[in-house]
Parts: sequence; C-alpha cells; structure tokens
Amino acid sequence: MRLRQVEDDRRRLRDYWNFLFTISRWSGRPHPHILTQIAELFNYNLKGLRILEVGAGSGADSAVLSKLGAHAFAVDYATAHMIVKRWGTRLHVHQADGENLPFKSGVFDLSFSQGLVEHYRNPDHIIREQVRVVRKGGFIIIDAPQRYSLYHLYKSFLVAIKCWPMGWERSYSVFDMRMIAKHYGLKLVKTTGWGSWPISAGRIRELKCRGWPLLPEGLLKVAEENWRKIEGSKVSSYIGMNITAVFMKN
Repeated sequence: MRLRQVEDDRRRLRDYWNFLFTISRWSGRPHPHILTQIAELFNYNLKGLRILEVGAGSGADSAVLSKLGAHAFAVDYATAHMIVKRWGTRLHVHQADGENLPFKSGVFDLSFSQGLVEHYRNPDHIIREQVRVVRKGGFIIIDAPQRYSLYHLYKSFLVAIKCWPMGWERSYSVFDMRMIAKHYGLKLVKTTGWGSWPISAGRIRELKCRGWPLLPEGLLKVAEENWRKIEGSKVSSYIGMNITAVFMKN
C-alpha cells in the first residue's frame, strides 16, 4: 500500500511539472539566495567545481552556476528533456530518480536541492544519495518550505482538503535541519531563510515594473534593503517562507 502511494506521489509530481512547463512556457527563475549561499562557500570562485542539482526543475540555477565557471550537473526525473531544450549543452543533464543518482560516490564538491525533499514522505534515500555523491569536506544544501510561516499554514490547509496541486507536502524547521545533520553525520554550517508570503518587496518591485505603482520608489527601496538585511541574519531561518540549510560532509 505504501509503495503504491509513493508511486502515485511520484507520478503526480511528474505530470504536474510536465503540465507546468508545457502549457505555461515557464522557463523558471534562478534563486538568488541559494546561489549566494553556494558562492560564499567558495569565496565567489566557482571555476572548475563540480556541482550537482537534484530535482533541477527548470535548470535555471544550474545554468547560472555553469556561467560562473562550474561544471554543473542537473538531475530531474520529469523535466530533463525540457532542461536540455532550454539550456542545450551548457549543462550535464541526466534524467534520473533522485533516490538513485547515476554517479560514483564522492565526485562532487557540492550537491543541492531546492523544493524537493518536502515532496517525500520519507526523504531518507534522497538525502542519503546527495550525501553519498559529495566528497569529504564538500557541501550539501537543502532548501525547503519553512514550517513556521504563513505559507506553511496556507499550504497545510490546501493539503488537508486535497486541493494542493502537488499532492502531499511537508515543511521543515531549524530543528529538523539539525536532526538531519545528526542522522547523516554532517556538520550543520548554517541555516538561513528567504522569501515571504503572500507579498514581498521583490513581488512589489515586479508589479511596479509592470506599471502598478503600489509603493513610492523611496519606500520600496527601504523595504528591499531591510528585507535583504533580514535574509542575511539568523532570524531569517524562522520567519522566511523557505529555509536553506548548508551542511558539510565530514
């Protein structure tokens, strides 16, 4: 029964992403906060590094990393062909299950996932695989929805009434990330948070660029600057829409 549920969840996710990419022509946007966390780990010099993105979605983050000089590898079960179509030979793309990565152990300097682990009722295999393929002293980054946020409450309600388009989904806290570090023998380097819901300074900026004068430019700049300060502080792990955890493999 559990195996059938897992297969149903996987099929739903695959169909959802195929639908999203096909009918909306959505190319995806990179996640600046996660890319910044990666760049900071290597003093903003990514040239020659082998970096793996598991559950790459649009491949936008990997494309940026490739442009910055990294050997970027993108794995996705549902959208690999779309990533190839969008980014061509810039990325090393593999259609594979994140629970069975097609790579030898210890071959990457960093592995990361964004918006992936929350879709798994038991994420053990997918986390274990991310850890396996990273070298000792390398890094694993896991980004997921943050548990104590308005977004989590909204999503939990829709999940409960079976109206969430991606089926079952969970959220993570700082405590959960500490438990992951303990369980897999990793060092938790830091946790940060990013984003807000239902509105953010970034969203207001986007609407303003489309001609919606929601806030005067001066107030919008103040909002953006203060939110950047919050995202750079420890409190962001507790109030952001998402939590980003950086682990080091011992």
